[in-house]
Amino acid sequence: MEDNDKNFTLARCEELLRLRTRQLFILMTTSERVSSTDNIHRQLDAIAKAIVDAKLFRRALISIFGKRWRRIDIGYAGFAKEERKKLLKSKPLSAEMWHRVLSDRYQVSESYYIPHDDPLNEEIGGIPSPSSEEEFSGWHPNDFLFVPLKTHNDRIIGMISVDDPFDGKKPTPRSETLRLLELFANRAASLLERSRLLKKLRQQEGYLKKIISSSADIVITTDERGRIRIFNPAAQETLGYKPSEVRGRSVLKLYKDPKKAREVMHILRKNKGVLRNKEVDVLSKNGEVIPLSLSASILYDERGKEIGT
Repeated sequence: MEDNDKNFTLARCEELLRLRTRQLFILMTTSERVSSTDNIHRQLDAIAKAIVDAKLFRRALISIFGKRWRRIDIGYAGFAKEERKKLLKSKPLSAEMWHRVLSDRYQVSESYYIPHDDPLNEEIGGIPSPSSEEEFSGWHPNDFLFVPLKTHNDRIIGMISVDDPFDGKKPTPRSETLRLLELFANRAASLLERSRLLKKLRQQEGYLKKIISSSADIVITTDERGRIRIFNPAAQETLGYKPSEVRGRSVLKLYKDPKKAREVMHILRKNKGVLRNKEVDVLSKNGEVIPLSLSASILYDERGKEIGT
């Protein structure tokens, strides 16, 4: 009997190890999938599907928030077709309701558990679970479990709502299922926030490129070594160079007198990185001397190091 018990325990440990390995593998592959797209709906669906595929919960819903808890989009997995229709038509929870949900009274670890017999549960509503109470050992089909998606500075950008745990248990601070779910949530929040910032950065870069390209003024930027990086259409038209002819080459090439360029940098550093309307002579591609009124500034990184002009 003891040998049978040991064999059973060993088999159970091996099964659990395989499950945890699979869950971590799903987490890593989902990270790659989320990082590979800018489409927020696909990202949310991928995260929800990962929670179900990892056999944490049979149903998962993820909401992403804008200002004042306004729901921007949702992703889901494990819901039947008719349930999905109801989800899309359902009214999102208000900011006031979310504040009630996220009270210390309901907190379990980093998550929030609303039992089926709590008065707040009925106010939340939601899509009823098709499962029966007999299928679980502690969890009730009408229970709610919410996991906030938080940025590094604790700002909530969304919420994961899950139902029907595969292990059938209600969440506790020591629950392995809850720990893994929160690991998924932390990773998801990091990926979504990074994706949002990169998308915003690309939009800003596109906007700045349009401004530079459409500017009637000459716009030239250089790196920390004075090598030309941006050479806009106005500069091309005035100086006669194609961007490919000057990009990566020293800006000294454009000055009639290279000493003037060094004088410009001296004045910039003396004036806290800013120069306005200094008369300089530059050379066009065909050797013509062109007088210009130069305004310039030094570009610094977050540590105050010069990275260009």
